[in-house]
Amino acid sequence: MINTFKPWRIVKIDPHPWYFVRVTEDIIKNGYLPPKWDLLSHSPPGRFFFPWVIWNYFIVIIYIILNIFGNFNVMYAANLAPVAMSVFAGIFAYLIGRLFSNNWAGLITAIFILFSPTFVSVSSGGYADSDAIVVTYFLMCTFSLFLAYKKQKIWAYIFTIITNAIFIISWNTGYFPLFMVSSFISLFFLWDIFKKNYGNAKQKFKFIAIVLIGSILLAMPRINVFRDIFERVRWFGGEMLVTISVAELMPIKPTPTCDISCNLLGIADRIGLYPFLISIIGLTLFFIIKLYKKKEILKEELYLLIWFAFMLFLISRGTRFVLLLFVPTMVIAGYLFGRLLEYVLELKERKEILMREI
Repeated sequence: MINTFKPWRIVKIDPHPWYFVRVTEDIIKNGYLPPKWDLLSHSPPGRFFFPWVIWNYFIVIIYIILNIFGNFNVMYAANLAPVAMSVFAGIFAYLIGRLFSNNWAGLITAIFILFSPTFVSVSSGGYADSDAIVVTYFLMCTFSLFLAYKKQKIWAYIFTIITNAIFIISWNTGYFPLFMVSSFISLFFLWDIFKKNYGNAKQKFKFIAIVLIGSILLAMPRINVFRDIFERVRWFGGEMLVTISVAELMPIKPTPTCDISCNLLGIADRIGLYPFLISIIGLTLFFIIKLYKKKEILKEELYLLIWFAFMLFLISRGTRFVLLLFVPTMVIAGYLFGRLLEYVLELKERKEILMREI
C-alpha cells in the first residue's frame, strides 16, 4: 500500500483480513446466524465463536446488495466493504467537526481522515480487516455522545445508546468512547457538586447514567462487557496477552532515543506528519493564547486535549494503538483549521463593515 503523503514509502499490511472472509462465509452458510463453534480457529479442536461479528454482518449486507445485481462471491463483497465503511467515516468526521466547531472544521476533518496514510492503508478495496470500523465507530460514538450531552433529547439518547452498543459488540475495546466521554463529564459533575450547583450536576448525572447503563445493557446479551474491561486493565498494566501479532505488541517510546519505528517520528509518519504536528503544536498554542487572553476553554477543547493525551499513552503499550491516536489527531487538526478560518472570515467581515462606515 502506497503512503498517501510520501508515495515512495510502502505501508505493510497483514493477512489477518482473510479471517473475516472465512467467518462471513460461515455466517452465511449457517442461515445468517453466527455458529457456536469455530472449527478452523485453533484447530484441533477449535474454539468458541468470537462474539464480535458486526463487521462480518456489514460484509453480509454488502454481499446481499451486490447479489441483487449479479452473481458475486463473499470475497468480492469483503473487498468492497472497507471502501463502503470509509464513506461513513467521512460523514461522521464531518459531523463531529461541525458539532465541535463549524462546517469548515467538519470538512477539513473529513479530508484529513480520508486521506491519511494510516486510514487509506486499512480502508482500501481488498483489505477486509476490521480496522475501518474502529475509525468510523470511534467518530460515530464520540459524535453521538456529545450530541446527546448538548441536546438532552430522547432521540439523541436512543441514537447514542444504539451506536455505542453496536461498537461494543463490534470490537473488543469498543467501549472506549463511552467510558472516556462519561469519565470526562463525571469530572464536571463532581465540580458542580463541589460548587453546590446541583441543577447542572443533576443534568450531567442523568446523561452519564442513561448512556452508560443503556449501552451496556443493550450489549450485554452478546458481550461480557465487564470481563473485557478487566482484560483491558491488564493490558494497561503491562500484561497484554499475546493473542495478536507480535509486531503489534511492540511498544512505542515517544522519544528520539530509539529506532524510527518506535518513536514520535515513526508515529507521525504513520499518521501523517503535518496533521500530527498541527495537533501537538497547534493545540498547545491554542490553549496558551486562550489562557493569555482569559477566554473560556470549551468542554470540547478540553476533551480533545485529554483524548489525544490518553491515546498517546496507549501508544506506549503497542503499535496497534496508532490507529486510535490517529482519530483525535485528525479531529484536532480539523478543529484548529476550522477555528482559524472562522477567525479569518470574522476579521474580513469586520474590515468590510469598517470600510462601509468610512
